[in-house]
Amino acid sequence: VPDTAKASALIIAAFIFALALVVYLFTKNVWAASVIGVLGESALLTLYIMNSEMFESSVASALNSLSLFARFYPFLYGIFDLGSVVYFISVTCIFVFFSVQSLEKRRWS
Repeated sequence: VPDTAKASALIIAAFIFALALVVYLFTKNVWAASVIGVLGESALLTLYIMNSEMFESSVASALNSLSLFARFYPFLYGIFDLGSVVYFISVTCIFVFFSVQSLEKRRWS
């Protein structure tokens, strides 16, 4: 992952666009997705103009903190980390939610 400020801002912009698309696909509401997209992109642009140095290597550090392996290594060494347990339970709940939504959509289509 590139660690320049411009590349990080572009990756975050793509993430905001993807979030707006997910909102549209879940709700079928163009206005809600548009508001999320426009507000997110304008906030990102404002932050980038005001302080572009804050974006340097921000995507790499965010991906590192979301890494499954970084949370799993303490368990391999016999260390019980409550934060990692909460992280794994949260990831499991999110993907169970997505699976239920996918099955419900398939059922009603």
